[in-house]
Amino acid sequence: MASLSLRQVGLLKHAEALSQSFPLCVTYVELMAGAYLFASVNAAKNRCTVEFILDATNNTTNAAASDSTCATSTVMMDAKSHSSAASEVVENETLLEHLQSSFRIPKVFQVLEEEGMITAIELACDYRKVEGSREVLPKKKRALESIYVHLFIGTSNGTVFVCNALRGTIMALAQFQYHGVFAHSQVERSQEDETPPKCRNESVVRFVLHGTGPDVRFNANIAQSTASLSIGTLHAVCVVHSRGRAVLLSRTVLDIFLSVAEQHLDGRRPYFLLEWSPDSNISSFPTAGPAAHFAAYIESVFIVSEEDRYSAVELRTQPITSNSPKGRSIRDAAFFFGNLSDTAAILRIGPQAMESLVLCGEAPALSMYTFESTRATFSARKTVRAVVSVLGGMARRIWQRSSENEDKGAMKPQRLAKRHQKVKDAFFEADMVFNVVQVDPTFQWAACYSESSGRIYLYDLMGGALWRVMKGCRSAKFQWCVATIAGKRMLLLVVHLLLRYAVEVYSLRLGQRLAARHVPQGSILLRPETISSALSILLLTPSREVIRVHVELNVKREEEIPPSFLFADPSALLNKEENPFNTLREKGYQIMPRDILISALRLPLPTPVTDERVFSAYRLQMKKLENSVKSKFSPGVSDERCLPMGMDTAVENVPRNITAAQCLNYLELRLACVTNYHRAMKLRGLNGEMQQPDMKESKLPNNEAFFSEEGESHPSLLQAVRAASEMLASGGFPEFVHFVEDILPSMQRLLAMHKDAPPETNFTQISSIPLDVFLTHFHCGGYKLEFLRDEMWAFENASDAKEDIWAEIGAVFYSSAGRGLGSLLQQLEFFSALGFQTVDVAVISLSWLCCSFARWPTLASLGSLSDLVFLLKTCNDAAFLTGVEHVPCFTAGITGTNHEGDEACVLLLILCMIIRQQEKPVGHAYYTRYLRLLRQLLAFRTMLHRWKSHLQASITDSGKTCYQRIRMCGLLPCEGGDTLNAYCFRIFPTSVAQFLCENTMGSDEMKRALGGVDMVELIKLVSIRKETFELDVGTSWYKERTWSHSVFSERVLKPILSVTAAVMPKTPQERPWIHTATPQEVAGLGLILVVELIFLEWELEPLREEPLAFIQNNLAPDANLFEGSDDLVKSLARRPKGSRSTRDYFNSCRELLTLAQGVLAEIVEDASNSESREKVVEAWSSLLSYDNNALFAHVPLVMRQQLEPLIKLFRTSPEPLVGRIREVSSFLDTIMFFAFREFGTQLSSVASPSASLSVPWDAMFDARERMLHLRLDSDFTEFPGRQQMETKMKMRSSFLKDFVFMNYRSAYTDASGERVAKLGEALGLNRIVGDISQLILFDAAARHLCSNIELHRLRNVVASRHLAARIAAEDFRIIVASCLKYYNELKRGIPKENRLEIQRVALKIKSMDSAMTEECRSWIQMGDAKKDFDTRMGENVTSRSPLEREIVACPSWYTLNDIRAVESRVKERLQQPRSPEAFSDFNAVLFTLACVAAEGKTELEGVARQVAAELPAVSNRLANLL
Repeated sequence: MASLSLRQVGLLKHAEALSQSFPLCVTYVELMAGAYLFASVNAAKNRCTVEFILDATNNTTNAAASDSTCATSTVMMDAKSHSSAASEVVENETLLEHLQSSFRIPKVFQVLEEEGMITAIELACDYRKVEGSREVLPKKKRALESIYVHLFIGTSNGTVFVCNALRGTIMALAQFQYHGVFAHSQVERSQEDETPPKCRNESVVRFVLHGTGPDVRFNANIAQSTASLSIGTLHAVCVVHSRGRAVLLSRTVLDIFLSVAEQHLDGRRPYFLLEWSPDSNISSFPTAGPAAHFAAYIESVFIVSEEDRYSAVELRTQPITSNSPKGRSIRDAAFFFGNLSDTAAILRIGPQAMESLVLCGEAPALSMYTFESTRATFSARKTVRAVVSVLGGMARRIWQRSSENEDKGAMKPQRLAKRHQKVKDAFFEADMVFNVVQVDPTFQWAACYSESSGRIYLYDLMGGALWRVMKGCRSAKFQWCVATIAGKRMLLLVVHLLLRYAVEVYSLRLGQRLAARHVPQGSILLRPETISSALSILLLTPSREVIRVHVELNVKREEEIPPSFLFADPSALLNKEENPFNTLREKGYQIMPRDILISALRLPLPTPVTDERVFSAYRLQMKKLENSVKSKFSPGVSDERCLPMGMDTAVENVPRNITAAQCLNYLELRLACVTNYHRAMKLRGLNGEMQQPDMKESKLPNNEAFFSEEGESHPSLLQAVRAASEMLASGGFPEFVHFVEDILPSMQRLLAMHKDAPPETNFTQISSIPLDVFLTHFHCGGYKLEFLRDEMWAFENASDAKEDIWAEIGAVFYSSAGRGLGSLLQQLEFFSALGFQTVDVAVISLSWLCCSFARWPTLASLGSLSDLVFLLKTCNDAAFLTGVEHVPCFTAGITGTNHEGDEACVLLLILCMIIRQQEKPVGHAYYTRYLRLLRQLLAFRTMLHRWKSHLQASITDSGKTCYQRIRMCGLLPCEGGDTLNAYCFRIFPTSVAQFLCENTMGSDEMKRALGGVDMVELIKLVSIRKETFELDVGTSWYKERTWSHSVFSERVLKPILSVTAAVMPKTPQERPWIHTATPQEVAGLGLILVVELIFLEWELEPLREEPLAFIQNNLAPDANLFEGSDDLVKSLARRPKGSRSTRDYFNSCRELLTLAQGVLAEIVEDASNSESREKVVEAWSSLLSYDNNALFAHVPLVMRQQLEPLIKLFRTSPEPLVGRIREVSSFLDTIMFFAFREFGTQLSSVASPSASLSVPWDAMFDARERMLHLRLDSDFTEFPGRQQMETKMKMRSSFLKDFVFMNYRSAYTDASGERVAKLGEALGLNRIVGDISQLILFDAAARHLCSNIELHRLRNVVASRHLAARIAAEDFRIIVASCLKYYNELKRGIPKENRLEIQRVALKIKSMDSAMTEECRSWIQMGDAKKDFDTRMGENVTSRSPLEREIVACPSWYTLNDIRAVESRVKERLQQPRSPEAFSDFNAVLFTLACVAAEGKTELEGVARQVAAELPAVSNRLANLL
């Protein structure tokens, strides 16, 4: 029936025990799908190790659609856990990475010898509480960050460790028993006596987790109140000792551990000897640790009684050996819900009376207990004792009044009360010993293993009887799990037979073995957490590899139901004798619930649905499929019947492990949806006949029509209009009164225009939504039909929808009946049956009514006034306003757009608003929203009338190829909306959109609010790239991979300069602009900055996204820098082609960046000036507030998405944005220096053929994906620290030094100086050190031993003398050390026979040493290692020094190759023939360096500062020697 497959999960690198006994075997907990935490025990070293493994290949989403279904996927189709594990991994990616980094080194818990040997471990997953609530998060809403994992460790002397497994800390130590020798058992023992001390404490054998898994509800014997407890929650932990002692750690105690962990109070390792003594006032038993105060909530210990298994005679004749244990010995324990308590206890205590504990071991083999508190009975003797106790206490209180305070201070905690529990049930089997017991997730069965007999006993917990014995299971390990096989949820027992190297899976439902498989020899079955029922089956191989066992159905893919047996003909099932499933069964195919569901999905829907015969055939077929599910699989009432909300029910995506209950529920709800659609379409009139739509003329009585045949308005309409005018006038909006008074005359003129028009020429009835599309908007897998409202909100503005989806749904209920809104009362039943809410009915009804009237504005389309009033009064305020907001007020498409219909639609909406206020005034909570919506509709109708001529002209001129609809709910500040002017630029050509935006109500006021900046021009700029966001499409300046800088300048740069000039002063100002600018001008310049940032984000996309070969290879780029191998290209269209196009692209980006830098400099001025920042933030915030309160917002969404984070950034500091733009500028300038500047292109000519310049792009700049990202988000809050910026600047200065040294010639020229200055400016080093190029040239001249005249000239150019001193001191040291090294090597190279020459050189070396002080000699002769050590030691001292000191003469300037080059030049100079001119110049160079170092000695650090003053004297002495 099934087979097993293996898949690797990961590797345990530090697992220290592979073949321990059951309480000590490797245990694990699954934090989420694919994330595991393992705990193993090393008995020899007496320690526990915790490791984390992330299964990178796990993909639960694919597994749901595949045939392979492992044991953990049993609840995959549960609606309560429908979120896929793959999506959870994506959402918690950061937390998983944190866990991986935290567990790079495993967490080790060492147990001391006096604390006992480890005897039991247990991992338990827990969840933090919701703030302000006592309920935990539902499982589907739990995030990984809310998970807390307990690790419990028990020892042989009863010590209990409560640990935080994720953090690797110990929360508390405790011994729930104390006999006065715990702290002295090790100390009082003599050193000669190696025998361990006798311990009277009981050892811990098991930590029993008290919780309820999701499969508890499948046990019909458990009360509903018990089964409805919080699913998957840890309620308590029971600590079971070897001879019957049990301590219950309640939920309150566990919350203490969580609270201490959240406060980060853990970390220090606790010890009994240091933190507890017998006189402690914390607890009467030993406790220690930051959470030791949990002991205050432990008041009692449960003592389970021993059950006599022999008679008195048998006990006297029983042979007793010295090795046999005395009394009972408990080996294992488990928790379950049972019916062992009597009815009185259940009524008195509640569901807690069903909590039971099963113990296994010896004497007896199996026994069950319940946690009950002994209730004292009433008696006369106890009454007398109570009275005597009270009187005696009062007497002692009076007698010892003087020592009351002393007694109060010496109070001790009470000892643990012992509560003896009687056995409820027991199992005796001669001298049988059960070593392991495990209870299944449904609490129905207990599997007990006996090592002595090699058998597994299955015990019925509810019936209290042994059900089955499995023989031949010696050295076996097992676990329970729940799986879905053959359409039913099955309880499986997984048995690992170590001696046979096999894993077998048994089904208790079928009573047989389902699958078996050989596994690697020496593998062990890992023990999972005992609460969860969705247990994965994991094995650990001898090579420490963790593998997962999957249970797969033996159903071949080619055995799908043949298409010929699927009901292609709707009339196929009318013949009751035909049954296609019988034919399939005859061919040996096993029908599954999935096959029946696929048959229902492939079943053709009734077309037309109004055909009664076709619908009856379809209904009959669906009923037969339902009966097939019931007869074949008999799904139970407790089976989970819900499908995940987001599951795709397409035929190819139906999972194989769908249950029969889920299949039956889906069939019933799908049939209910089709039936209600059919009933709505077949709604009959009052006379019992099917109503047909007839829109040719109105048959309404005059007292129910909106307008009479003569065009007179209904009296109630006149009264409603007068009331609306008074409301607007009193509300402070008198300018809208005229608009309201014009509504009825406009309606009359509109009706008169279409009164005699034939409907066949200009009227198209709204088509009903097709049944197949109608079904896609409902979820048929829940407890009832659910309308997918949220998906409908997202779908209503789909650009490919020709019809309004809400109007199409309304046509099902109103058009087919022919009575319009008059059929609403009868259709309410169908609305309710389909899961529609009041807001849905309002949106559907109003959308259909307005759409119908827009297509054919006649009295017949309006219907009856009483019907409309009934609809408006039926809806509550929120539903009515939502319905009006979702009606399309404007529709634009390719052809045939009727803008007169849009005006008719808006007129009708205004009329509905007025009538609703007259008939049922809105409440105070919605009055402001109502008034704003009414004003918006009135203003929009006025603008439509004003736009009419341009709208008609744009119908054929529009270049848009999609449908666009404007709804009031789609306008800002509504969530997810945009501005009206943004929609205009999306819908219409630029010229038309510009005219419409200029004539939008409030555009002039917005221009004044921006200090003269034209918002239309800014939106026009943004809309250029908003239409074609990807560079693949192309713009006017970028076509066919050719970039035109002139076009870009004309279309982008010049308009930006034009709008910027509106707020900038015409003449230079003495004070900074930000101090004199008005808040309106600051707001306008802020929007200009936002537009520039948006454009930069778009235009830098090729540099940000495309791989560049020169960066990957650390090379200098050329003019064709985008050219590279085809395998590196992501999108060829995004890479400008050719050197000219590439140059234009960089010039455009650089000029736009310059404009942004200028605007930002005017706004920021000084990043540390809080007053300026507050002014900017206040101006921008006021702009957004003004725009939100305006009738129509004008700041589009794309600008708001930049402006709002910009405000948040400026509240703290704008430095991250300023720094990011500086980095982008340096990056572009550096590339352009090498690729397009003359200095960079000459690099190949000035460099030697053997030398190559390596450009460390990654070390000098941030990652391009981050650095060139200018969209303001959370990334900007992480501003790089000083150390990070210092490292990058050091690399840039080192690169500039390498560039200078590579291109340095013997003499200084203006060209070389200008080249270095340009590169230093491009790298951004000039901002830190203004003359860094002169400093590096000075360093290069010194180390190249140029003439003293050249060195003096460069020295005079340098302005930063303090930095020149650092360079001069280091160069002096290197040159003198090179001289000493030369003479030492010369001495070693002289033959020993030439003693005179050796003595001469030695004398010169000694003379050079004597020319310096001891301190100076040590400084000169220190090696590279000493220099590095001093640098490291000086980091703390200079960490707060200016950045300029860190990037000039830094250690990276003096690499080993650089020093070797100086040594080579010095050697060459000293080996030259003795020429007074040459040596005098060499000595003069040393003297110049010494003088420069001495001048700036106060700026030096360490030993250099102390010896700098004597360097000129040392130079003079050395001149005589050299």
